[in-house]
Amino acid sequence: MLLGSLLDSPAVVEMASQVGGKAVSIVSEHFTFTAFEISSAYQGSYGYALAAIRLGVVAPAPSLVQKVRYSKITREFAQQIERQYLQPFVQQQGVEDLAVFREQVSEALLLFSKHKDGLLEIQEISEEDLAALISYQQTLAMTDLLLEQMSAIEQVDERLAAFLRYEGLLGNAVLFFFRELLRKDPRLAATQTALQQAKLCIEV
Repeated sequence: MLLGSLLDSPAVVEMASQVGGKAVSIVSEHFTFTAFEISSAYQGSYGYALAAIRLGVVAPAPSLVQKVRYSKITREFAQQIERQYLQPFVQQQGVEDLAVFREQVSEALLLFSKHKDGLLEIQEISEEDLAALISYQQTLAMTDLLLEQMSAIEQVDERLAAFLRYEGLLGNAVLFFFRELLRKDPRLAATQTALQQAKLCIEV
């Protein structure tokens, strides 16, 4: 269920007792993205995610050139990598040569970023997907799904896979950029507004 967590926001609280067929019907009416649009957004988000992780690994303090090259939102996500993911991971795994590991991760992510077509493809949006869209607290196994699909393109080094799995890094990154891409679309705002008007979710 790739659509879960799209409405994830601290400003929205799910009213679980009321979520059901009515909510799914409302989402179906307003959330009119096609499967192709969702797939394209996921593939774009995957590209942004790899770029942000790569930037965070190789440049904890971005240079002026990198600040110009990468968007503000990419740089903001990248700034989390060193402290929240990389340093705890290398300590846990006992990585001896951090400089070499940084280079290995950078090269691997650059390779995979060139092969995003075909990943996370959705053939059709099911009612199950729409129900997952409402349940903003649902956690997805996005990282494992992506690593499985990436392995079909090129063998994923075990340590790289472990790093991307650490605290759900890869899945968190993809979902972060996916939400940011679709939140710009008025159809998502219309969906959330309709749910609020039906008192199926409330603002806090």
